[in-house]
Amino acid sequence: MTKPSGSHAYQPEIQGLRTIAVLLVIFYHSGLPGLPGGYIGVDVFFVISGYLITSLILREMERTGALSLRNFYARRIRRLLPAAAVVLTATIIIAWFVYSPLNLKQFSSSAFATAVYLSNAWFAHLSTDYLAEDTGANPLLHTWSLGVEEQFYIVWPILLLMVFRWGARDSSHRRLWYVFIVTFAVSLSAAVALTQINQPWAFFSSPTRAWEFAVGAMVGLWSQGERARHPMTSVLMGLTGMLCIFAAAAIYTRQTPFPGYAALLPALGTAAVILSVQRGERHLVKAILSQPLMQRIGDMSYSLYLWHWPVFVYADYLFTERSLAGRFASIALVFLLSWLTLRLVENPIRFSRPLSGRATRSLALGMGLTFSVAGIAFGVRAIAADNLDAPEQKLFQAAKNDRPRIYSDNCHLDYPTTQPKLCSYGAETGAGTIVLFGDSHAAHWFPPLEAIASRNGWRLLSMTKSGCPSFDLEPYDSKLGRFYTECTEWRKNVIEHIARLRPSLIILSNSRGYFSDQSGQPQSLPRSLERTLKQLAPVSERIAVVYDTPWIERDAPDCLSHAAWLNRDPSVACRFSIPSQAEDPLHRSQDAVVAKFTNAFSVDMNNTICDRDECSVYENGITKFSDRHHLTKTYSLTLADDLEKKLRRFRD
Repeated sequence: MTKPSGSHAYQPEIQGLRTIAVLLVIFYHSGLPGLPGGYIGVDVFFVISGYLITSLILREMERTGALSLRNFYARRIRRLLPAAAVVLTATIIIAWFVYSPLNLKQFSSSAFATAVYLSNAWFAHLSTDYLAEDTGANPLLHTWSLGVEEQFYIVWPILLLMVFRWGARDSSHRRLWYVFIVTFAVSLSAAVALTQINQPWAFFSSPTRAWEFAVGAMVGLWSQGERARHPMTSVLMGLTGMLCIFAAAAIYTRQTPFPGYAALLPALGTAAVILSVQRGERHLVKAILSQPLMQRIGDMSYSLYLWHWPVFVYADYLFTERSLAGRFASIALVFLLSWLTLRLVENPIRFSRPLSGRATRSLALGMGLTFSVAGIAFGVRAIAADNLDAPEQKLFQAAKNDRPRIYSDNCHLDYPTTQPKLCSYGAETGAGTIVLFGDSHAAHWFPPLEAIASRNGWRLLSMTKSGCPSFDLEPYDSKLGRFYTECTEWRKNVIEHIARLRPSLIILSNSRGYFSDQSGQPQSLPRSLERTLKQLAPVSERIAVVYDTPWIERDAPDCLSHAAWLNRDPSVACRFSIPSQAEDPLHRSQDAVVAKFTNAFSVDMNNTICDRDECSVYENGITKFSDRHHLTKTYSLTLADDLEKKLRRFRD
């Protein structure tokens, strides 16, 4: 193998590239407009890590003929764990003061997973659970990438050591190329395939991200034996690489299938930039990346990444509407905390002579930090669980899972299912047949409809599916990370089934989230509703289109749990302002479409659920919502009489 050159020593350009990566991520997560694909900064980090770690290992193997795993892991521990432990502990402490016992119990599970380097698997699990906590509001969500990197650091040196030991030394270079290429090909293929099937696991899992580290590894291997090249080649490589990185950040959005083929653009762009700065010739990209300011931010990049997401999440939690000035203030706080962490934690421990002198001390430090932070997370969870044993807290905790029986009956369908399931309730052969058709916002009307059907001798068929509206549109689903094609197929099959059934009444109800700007996919409600009504109007006597329920500012059980923990009156503390129902543009557009069909009518239950401009989520000992917008089964049942009066029109 060719002897490594000095180019693999400290490279200021890599620090500059780290600056670009972390600023892209911070800009994106801060909510500032302009770089909707800023999340690709993480991919830049992965390639950099693959390059640096591989280069470090190869240098040691060439210099000593061996690799000390103990020393390698000791260096990684000093570099990564102290700062991560500080930020994780601080995040847990803040959560203790701002979260309810209910939310604290959920959060502490994430903290424990983070402490033991499994946060990527944990968040992949949560992201595929439709009714799980909102992972985007978790202050530790960003640690998924740290979990991926830490798992890479555990496996990669062992893999390289095996390559060196199993075979002749003079052929190790060729064997390394085989390993890197195979890793790249297999991992990328898995990422592309899984992005189409189960995007969260493709996004969060280490095996589907390994190819990005392999790209960096190949850059490190290539640069060791690369011969002299024309200076203009470096210039073009650097400019092209930077263009690829910023093009991905500017063009990609949340709807971009990622990390499939799309991740190649920033990954290969990063590889091109790294290759371009390997030689001594000066060029524009190298000059930019070597600027003192870029170096200083690059030095803080790890702490910046650690701090930015908890600061942003807690700011959004405490101040639901942050102004532009508030967002810049949050960014300034991130930089201040990162500078302090670099000066007081990162550098002192990383370059500590007592620790660096003996690897066992660093290993002991790593074990101590891991067990300590994991113990704190476990203890907080135990305390939160103990507080939830209080009678009032039990009620609020139960409200989180107070769902209609169609969930336990497996009649509310999950994501993959495309064939309707015939679930019949009420009378077996009644005077009329009712079909409930829609997403989970239709499902929460099942309890009162079942009561209505039972006492009137009607038959009730439930046809609901998670995240899938009965209105004719194909939604982009953030849980899947792609457009929800199974929804379109399921809706088509349901409508065909309804056409054969010819029910007396069809009830359509859906979340308004598909049509709001916040969904990231504004859709036209009038067009999608009209297409559905055109298909259903000829096959049913009456069609009731139920307005979506109000969306409140905060998770209802969480708010109630927090109020009770602070000895405040839950019915007073958890009242939320809501937009005027009369002025709701979605309601007006829905009414305009419904008016075109003689056998269709709108149903408005919102004035019963909430006051005109304010909504209390707790009345007469009953929690109304199981989160921000789903009704609890218990409360939904109390609406049966009012709902029946408004549905009586189908008998006219």
